[in-house]
Amino acid sequence: MHPATEMHHRLYRGRQGSTHNVENLLHLCGWGNHTGCHGTAHSGAEGELLGWAIRSGGDPAETQVTYRGKQLYLTADGGRRSIYPSAVH
Repeated sequence: MHPATEMHHRLYRGRQGSTHNVENLLHLCGWGNHTGCHGTAHSGAEGELLGWAIRSGGDPAETQVTYRGKQLYLTADGGRRSIYPSAVH
């Protein structure tokens, strides 16, 4: 695992993504859009499968992301929430 060095927009600005909404940002390793995890995010299908890239019209707050091996949603307050709702007691 390499240290994160780049800020990545999950819904690319070119796909009408909000520039700096917290739930749209990931801190990834790699340089530019070509190496490391940042390169993976821009690789097409694999980036979309991981939730590191979102198709046009997608909502980052409602798109799962693989984060440290777990499927989560990123939240506007900088937090994360599970894809599994809590059991109601």
